[in-house]
Amino acid sequence: MRFLLLFLFFLTSSAPAQIRLIPQAPVVQPERGEFSIRPGLRIWSSAACTSERNILQTYWQQADLPALTSAAKARQADILLTVDTARREALGPEGYELHISARRITLTGGSSAGVFYGLQTLRQVLPATGNRQIPALLVRDKPRFGWRSFTLDEQTYRAGTEPLKTLLDQLARYKFNRFHLLINPDTSPAGPTGGTYSPAQLQELVRYAQERHILAVVEQVKRVETSTAETSRVYQPATGSPVRFWQGSAKGLVDAARTGQRLVNASRADTELSQPLSTLSVERVYRFDPIPDQMPEELQPLILGVDYRYIHPGPSNNPFEALRPRLAAAAEVAWTFLQAKDWGLFRQALPRLSAPQRP
Repeated sequence: MRFLLLFLFFLTSSAPAQIRLIPQAPVVQPERGEFSIRPGLRIWSSAACTSERNILQTYWQQADLPALTSAAKARQADILLTVDTARREALGPEGYELHISARRITLTGGSSAGVFYGLQTLRQVLPATGNRQIPALLVRDKPRFGWRSFTLDEQTYRAGTEPLKTLLDQLARYKFNRFHLLINPDTSPAGPTGGTYSPAQLQELVRYAQERHILAVVEQVKRVETSTAETSRVYQPATGSPVRFWQGSAKGLVDAARTGQRLVNASRADTELSQPLSTLSVERVYRFDPIPDQMPEELQPLILGVDYRYIHPGPSNNPFEALRPRLAAAAEVAWTFLQAKDWGLFRQALPRLSAPQRP
């Protein structure tokens, strides 16, 4: 009953068409007035989200907005970032509330991760060059799934650390929280993109991901030719029981759940983003539900989330350009509650979402 009441709290309002976010939040309420961006705006953050304050200042600079200064006290701030553990039960560990009024921008998260995801929403409503007004609104948001992962399979080619950082920025903007890098140890050290990653480079990638609230895991996977298709693989998280990545049928997923396994839906037909658009269209990605219709309600909590996979396509100046816009559609599958999804509104909002910028 408590879960149901909390769930309904987040679905008490439908998002209007004129304010469409990617991924969409369950509650988006326009209010009267506008927040004016002007020189001398002051920012304050609680100690738990100091890193997020620095990230926001970088976003502000990237948008070519007047620099922010630090406020000595919360009540003096024009922009307020806070972690409120007392609201963690309502917001969840990754949820947030963003309130933009004519006087102040207030972003509250149940954790620093929630504040970070709120910043990704704030980025989408920042004004374009020349405009200095943000419409007043209230956003309450939390993810449908706690497991939102992206797997990059580098079977032959290495993207290199800089393209991978750009990819991580893109994943962070879409509120993914896990990144799996699969490396074939049989690839030649003098491979097509300049060789394998050094331990220091991999540590730097893990740190870079962590700053964006993404858990990065690097695995070496030997390729073995088999006569049957792989249906699942097991991933051991830092804590808790193993999690199985299910790549088979919906019926098999339900059967696996009946045995009590913790599952991540990685159905190849619907999550393999290396497929051509003619096979896996943006709309098909968008309409995929990681919880099959035939899944009994009592078993649904065993579906922790969804994993998307992409095989490195080979030498390219931007090997991940082909991911958009399907990655945006995947983000709504992983984050957005079904009641807040709308394919028509998503299509309208997609062109307005600018290419990610590296913080």
